[in-house]
Amino acid sequence: MKLAGVLLLPVLVLFAQEPPNPPAPPNPAPPQPMRARAPQRPPQPGQPPRPGEPGQPPQAQAPDFRALREYLNLSDGQIRRIQEAGEKARTDVAEKERTLRPQIQQKRRALEDLLDAANPDAAAVGRAMIEIRGLERQIRQAQEGVRSAGLNVLTPEQRAKFKAIEDAANLPEATRQAQRLGLVPAPPRPPMAPRVQPQPQLPVQPPPPVR
Repeated sequence: MKLAGVLLLPVLVLFAQEPPNPPAPPNPAPPQPMRARAPQRPPQPGQPPRPGEPGQPPQAQAPDFRALREYLNLSDGQIRRIQEAGEKARTDVAEKERTLRPQIQQKRRALEDLLDAANPDAAAVGRAMIEIRGLERQIRQAQEGVRSAGLNVLTPEQRAKFKAIEDAANLPEATRQAQRLGLVPAPPRPPMAPRVQPQPQLPVQPPPPVR
């Protein structure tokens, strides 16, 4: 028994000096996936785009013609009739130009051929020039009809006051020079349109560090 105890004593001493096994590290938490921004859906057909969305132009404000409305005492019905008459007159101008422009070009080529001849016929050249001037006059008359269509909506009193606007429009440079000298007050600046603020982007949170 004493011999067995002597043999076991070194083994017990070595076992006591050996450091204990370290505890097993805890299971690391699995990395959390990154939060991605939800894609913005395009507007459905018939649905107006929301202001501030990327790729969408800022919405333009419709003119209210406030200054002209107050100066001439125009009613809402008159403004609407002037716009409708102008649209119809511009449509007539476009149709007139579509019909007459090719004729004018054809007659100008014929005029060039007459002028390039060795002995140009003066009478034929004169007739060609008169025909071209007549076609161009028809286009100008159609263009003037756009203005006349709107003026026909005004009352005699409104037309008399509108004469001052026509006179000022015919003297733009003189008006600007009079403003520089202080003889005519400068027109007030229009109010600035509010700026559309872009939507803030959500920050992407990085995954937590692995411990």
